[in-house]
Amino acid sequence: MNIRDLQYFQHLVQTQSFTQTAYDYQVSQPTISQAIKRMEDQLETHLIIRQVHSKTLLLTPSGQQLLVTANEVLASWNSGLELIERLKNHHIRLGIESSISERYFPIIAKKLLDKKLLNELEVEEEGSKVLINMLNDGTVDLALIGSVEDSNNNKLQMEKLNEFHFNIWARKKHPLASKELISWQDIFQYNFITLNDSYLSHEVFNNIMVDSQPKVTFQSDNTDLVLQLIRNNDDLGFVSDLIGEHEDIVPMKFQNKIFPTAYISLAYCKDQVMTNELKTLMDVIRDVCQ
Repeated sequence: MNIRDLQYFQHLVQTQSFTQTAYDYQVSQPTISQAIKRMEDQLETHLIIRQVHSKTLLLTPSGQQLLVTANEVLASWNSGLELIERLKNHHIRLGIESSISERYFPIIAKKLLDKKLLNELEVEEEGSKVLINMLNDGTVDLALIGSVEDSNNNKLQMEKLNEFHFNIWARKKHPLASKELISWQDIFQYNFITLNDSYLSHEVFNNIMVDSQPKVTFQSDNTDLVLQLIRNNDDLGFVSDLIGEHEDIVPMKFQNKIFPTAYISLAYCKDQVMTNELKTLMDVIRDVCQ
């Protein structure tokens, strides 16, 4: 069994057509038929049943299992090809969560510029959840993300570099801002603004609010926009202290309420080929973020 046969099989299931699959791969229709027959002979089972009247294809249980396997194998194959292409060109793609980027990337960039590596780097700013997916599919080589616990992902290595904390923030002239200690129930008379579900803060917010029903009026993928909205009205915002100190917004101080500790983590695939450039980048990130 070879990669091309799996590609034909996967595409055939998607298109439900031998003719369309042959056309898309610029081969003859018998080539597709022979590939399916070849796999059936190797596996000693039928994979596809042709529905003559409806002109559709029905997968047997063996065919369904092969499709699951083909999807996994081809995803890994495509990821590997993309990584090889970047290795050939000495090119590195770094994913970084936006609030971490605002805090640390200017320093990282300066150090990489001194080492003449900055021009070999491409940066993708996304939420931590998106970056995990990008690591898994090989879209990025490394990711600097936020995490609250050890990853159960067998494919990824998560290296904790530093910790940070989440809190609820309000504008300095907010009615609650003048209170030395705030009751947890006090906050629910106000609306909330949060980052969207591609960010770790969204998950943490939902976890700490699991027994409450806060009214979230707006979600964004832009930290600056969330902060600007907090400044301009009495809505409360849930963000991390990675945003640094601001004169016009303040964190709330609660009675008997502790938020989970989060970590800045350097994430990468356990089977990642470590080039000299990649090792240097990782050392710079550790030096800056630890």
